[in-house]
Amino acid sequence: FWPGALTLVLRFIPYVGIWAAGAMPFALSFAAFNDLMHPLVVLGIYGSIELFNYAVLEPWLYAARTGVSPVALLLAAAFWTWLWGLAGLLLSVPITVCLVVMGKYVPQLEFFEVLLGDEPALEPYQQLYQRLLTSNRDQADALLEGAMREHSLREVCDIAIVPAMRQLENDFARGALKPLRRRAVLDQIQGWVDELLEGLQRTDGRGALSWQSPSVLCVPAEDQEDAIVAKLLAAVLVNRGIGARVADPERLEEEVTAGAGAGLEAIVVSALPPEAIPPARTVVKRIRAQTPSLPVIVGLWGLDHDLERAVQRLASAGMSRLETRVGGCVEEIERLRHVPGPARAPGPSKVAQGT
Repeated sequence: FWPGALTLVLRFIPYVGIWAAGAMPFALSFAAFNDLMHPLVVLGIYGSIELFNYAVLEPWLYAARTGVSPVALLLAAAFWTWLWGLAGLLLSVPITVCLVVMGKYVPQLEFFEVLLGDEPALEPYQQLYQRLLTSNRDQADALLEGAMREHSLREVCDIAIVPAMRQLENDFARGALKPLRRRAVLDQIQGWVDELLEGLQRTDGRGALSWQSPSVLCVPAEDQEDAIVAKLLAAVLVNRGIGARVADPERLEEEVTAGAGAGLEAIVVSALPPEAIPPARTVVKRIRAQTPSLPVIVGLWGLDHDLERAVQRLASAGMSRLETRVGGCVEEIERLRHVPGPARAPGPSKVAQGT
């Protein structure tokens, strides 16, 4: 009993405690028996237990609580032991955990989290963004085509294309991306979207007709990225049999007025954060000056914070509803098309954050 209890207590001393606990039973067996078999058995038991704990149990337990890969823990222990000896062995786990935490919260050290962390493989939008940054158009197209085989177009927009564009804008806003590289990535995405729209019009006569006689007008709020997502939304709607077209911002008043008298059912203002609310408010005011009755949906794509404040600011300009995902926007448009005309008039009760 006492050797086991002492082993349990000494086990809390990292790496050294187990051997200090095993030294006493080893010495006792060596003194009590005349052969070497019993001391070697004691040594083998303690050695195998320590090897199992060190190579299997501890890395699994530590990794489950610290976010560090088990393989990274083993390699870190070997590296720091080689560099600093026993002190490195004792400090290997805390050093590795500190590096992973620094990589998680310091953008310049993010590679530590990638190398040492236990996070799953890159998300689809991260894979797409990486290929776009390296100007690998063929691999980016292949990734999108593979995603299209597994998901619908609107799901691909929400899990890959729009998040990749959000990552692009975030990196550009914090100065990690130069304007020329940002423009090159946006041009690649726009090229793919233009090809997608051409394919829809070429292969689907109904889609081409819907494109010319829209039920939904998609309006970019300001920049190229807003226009890209507006085209994506129009493509998703046309693909689902709903007439849609992207408006020319310079001719917005003319197109809204013409559409209001030609069966237009809803207008969607496309705005990609972070700088999205001011230009979206301006566009909504321009629309409301031409039509006070048509539902106006604002898409702040991927926005996940300050939604209530965004709703209040945009509602004061005349917005009917806020959406943050392409899929949620499409569902709202489909719902509006099945609601009788008078019930679609915008009002405070219609203002809500998107899904």
